[in-house]
Amino acid sequence: MAKSKRSESTPFWKMELGKKKAASIEVEHPEFERALPRVNLIPVSVRESISVRKIRRGYVFGFLGILVAVTLIWLMQNGSILEQEARLTSAQNESNAISNQVKALAPVEQLYQQITTQEAFITDAVASEALTSSLLEQLRAVAGPSVDYSSISVSFTGIPKPELSAHPETALNECPNADPFGKDITVGCLTFSAQAPTRADVSKFLVRAERNTFLVGPYVTASTITQDADGNNKLNFSGSAGISLDALRTSLTTEQIAALREAALAKTGEAVADPTAK
Repeated sequence: MAKSKRSESTPFWKMELGKKKAASIEVEHPEFERALPRVNLIPVSVRESISVRKIRRGYVFGFLGILVAVTLIWLMQNGSILEQEARLTSAQNESNAISNQVKALAPVEQLYQQITTQEAFITDAVASEALTSSLLEQLRAVAGPSVDYSSISVSFTGIPKPELSAHPETALNECPNADPFGKDITVGCLTFSAQAPTRADVSKFLVRAERNTFLVGPYVTASTITQDADGNNKLNFSGSAGISLDALRTSLTTEQIAALREAALAKTGEAVADPTAK
């Protein structure tokens, strides 16, 4: 009877065969609180517009914050900028004042340059000035007791400037020279006409002229024999010579003479290297 009673209370298809009945799990529920029911009646579009407005408000506040920060930085730097501008203005004013002073002193600078140029010209002129009186005394000593000058012509050319000469081969000595290989330096040339009793006196005259330090390369260009009113023979001759550096009022140094020779050599080398040079 008991067996049939179980079959009536529990259908067979609801029975779990081969499985033990699981133990019941206790679930803790929160304590019941009494409250009024809440219902959100705001539409979704309104809620979205409120959210967008909040985001925009955040952007506005952020922009205002950045603007305030930039303003504060500018205010802090403005004092330094104004100070630097004041210094710059002061420096520009000083520069303008100095420029005006320089312009005012421009005539003084021009005068100084003119004086410097004149000083250099006078120095060169004095250095190139020859002792004319001493040269004439040397010519008188060369003539001796037997030679009388009929005429003397002196031409001073000054210290040679080989770098400016169109003929470098004769830049150091522009006078006629009996020695074509001579390397003497002259500052002028002289020509003379004289009379002597015999040719021996003319030879002695040339020897004395050759030994004289004021003369360079003396030689006779022409000679003729004439008779005076008493029937005595007179030898008329003419010639030329260069005037050496010893005739200068201010003597050149060894370095200056060497520089002249080097300049002449350099100019000659350029003329040889240039086949178109005349």
